[in-house]
Amino acid sequence: MNYALVAIGGFIGAILRYMLSLQFNTSKYWLPIGTFIANIVGSLLFAFAYLFYQADFLSNLAWSFIGVGLCGAFTTHSTFNVEVMKLINQQQWKKAFFYLIGSISVSFIIVFTIWKTVTI
Repeated sequence: MNYALVAIGGFIGAILRYMLSLQFNTSKYWLPIGTFIANIVGSLLFAFAYLFYQADFLSNLAWSFIGVGLCGAFTTHSTFNVEVMKLINQQQWKKAFFYLIGSISVSFIIVFTIWKTVTI
């Protein structure tokens, strides 16, 4: 059952991320903002899901669906890396730097803040 829930969550997460990419990863935006949004929102959802899972408010099955499947597919380090490399290959150093540092920093700050301030 866990495998099926991970697969269903992964399917939904991948489709949602793809939809964000189609909508926002266009030349009218300064950065690949769709992937940035996915990573930030996914980090937020993952942090809360993990807190609920650790506090036994989220079952193993729900964790498999939300944490492993949905968040795992919705946030994507591989797409992020490819986008950073595209910016570097286009010699857009400033954009690559801000996208790299901004994505990692904001995601980490969100997770850190939630884990340190939310008590369940």
